Amino acid sequence: MATPRYLSVTTFKAWWKTDRSADDDLIEAAINAAETAIDNALQRRMITATGTASARSYAADGCTSMLWVHDSVEIESVVENGVTLTAGTHYQAEPLNGLNSAGESVPYHLLRRLDQSWYVDGPKAAIVVTADWGWSAIPFEVVESCKIITADMLSNRDLRNGLVAITEAGGVGSRENRTVRDMISSYRYPRPMVA
Repeated sequence: MATPRYLSVTTFKAWWKTDRSADDDLIEAAINAAETAIDNALQRRMITATGTASARSYAADGCTSMLWVHDSVEIESVVENGVTLTAGTHYQAEPLNGLNSAGESVPYHLLRRLDQSWYVDGPKAAIVVTADWGWSAIPFEVVESCKIITADMLSNRDLRNGLVAITEAGGVGSRENRTVRDMISSYRYPRPMVA
């Protein structure tokens, strides 16, 4: 089972006010499922940056000045078709200053070509970005949403109909937690990845 990224079993148990160790595996599974649900809703996998850069390859999506990349706290280098580009001359990382419109610190997810369009060679991944991938910290709203979804899953695990809302007319689909939706909606990735 994957190690939870947003919160630990211990942190969740303190928040949920339980100390039963017999439920630890069940709680860990619910946390992992909650994290996956959040990642799918946001169309991005939130991870904490490690402080170590690694390379990832990208293909430009047609003749455009924009290249969407995975979240990164620091761009170390950008190599396009074998040529190393210079930040501020050939490209700029966005959002500018690593801040969203509300002034919150967020990772870079877009490289804008300043002097021309990105090189396109069909579907070939001709752009290599070396960066410290991830977020400096997982946003508080995402962590709190993970707690709520995990608790919801655990609270409903014994119900025969799971998370389906039931009315007199029968099942009407999955229940949506509006608090969670409102807390995490601003963290949704701006467009699907092409990588």
